[in-house]
Amino acid sequence: MAVKWEDRNIEVREGSWSYIASASSVGYAPEKVVGTATPTKDQQGNKVVWRFSTGDILTVGLGDDLSFQLKDENSEEEARLLVGRRLSYTVSKESSSNNNSDEEQYLTLVRSLPDHHGARATVLLNWKLLAVEFLPQEDSVFVLLLCMAVARTMTEIRREDVAGLLVRRRIHEARAGQRDWGSVMLPNSPSSDPHLQPWYRYASQVLKPAETGVMLTKYSPADGKDELYRQALIP
Repeated sequence: MAVKWEDRNIEVREGSWSYIASASSVGYAPEKVVGTATPTKDQQGNKVVWRFSTGDILTVGLGDDLSFQLKDENSEEEARLLVGRRLSYTVSKESSSNNNSDEEQYLTLVRSLPDHHGARATVLLNWKLLAVEFLPQEDSVFVLLLCMAVARTMTEIRREDVAGLLVRRRIHEARAGQRDWGSVMLPNSPSSDPHLQPWYRYASQVLKPAETGVMLTKYSPADGKDELYRQALIP
């Protein structure tokens, strides 16, 4: 059945997914919920608001140019959510295909920290690849909620599965060490190898899916129909 927008909550659960024996993509999520995000739409339809259980409110303006605003109800600290890779995450044209379509996938959260002179980038996320990087001062649950809320909003706006949320397959763990590229940066390294650079410089290469899973050719009765999932994400 159709699900109202305000009922399409996002939940972050603690633990790992448990698959049903002999099923390709059916299983159970862990019971413990550690964070939620609830969406609302204003009557004018020109913005989407997400309320996080962490006390943060994300507002996405749906004008000609998308705008993102973040407010913490429990703090007066200034936080700005900027499109693209900013401050310490900025990349040069020589190290990446730094075009507008690439930059649209990134959001940088900039805060004014008391122990740091000036503004500092504390979170970088790529909503298309569902990748995040953040400083230890940030709450990991908040970062995950933020990334998924933006991905869901972009799916709604563009009427397409921009972040692969409808891809339904069991992801097998790749061989140990196979997907570790980009996790370490060598200081003062002159190497031009993309795998020895931070992931956000060559994100599409470093984070491309490992071809270890098999796409489903049919669904079991427990899966439900594919149309149901499409209605839930792309009405």
